[in-house]
Amino acid sequence: MEESGVAGVDISSFSGVAATAKTPKAVVDLLNRHFNAILLEPETRAMFAAQGYDVAGGSPEDFQRRLAEEIATWSRVVRAANITFE
Repeated sequence: MEESGVAGVDISSFSGVAATAKTPKAVVDLLNRHFNAILLEPETRAMFAAQGYDVAGGSPEDFQRRLAEEIATWSRVVRAANITFE
C-alpha cells in the first residue's frame, strides 16, 4: 500500500469487553479485575494458546488506547485508499 500513502499497516486482531458509557467506574474496575484474573489462569492461557492467540489483559485505559489507535490507523487507510461506503 506504499503508493496510496499508507506504509507498513500491521493487520492483527484483538478482542475486548466493552460496557456502556454510563457504567459506573467501580463496576468497570471490578469486571476488569475478574477478567484479568481469568486471563492469568493456566487453563485459560492454554485454551487461547491452542487457538493461536496471545493472551494479554490490561486496564480499561489500555483498551481505550488500543481502540483509539485502531480507529486512527484504519481511518488513514480508508482515506488513503479512497474507500467509500454506499
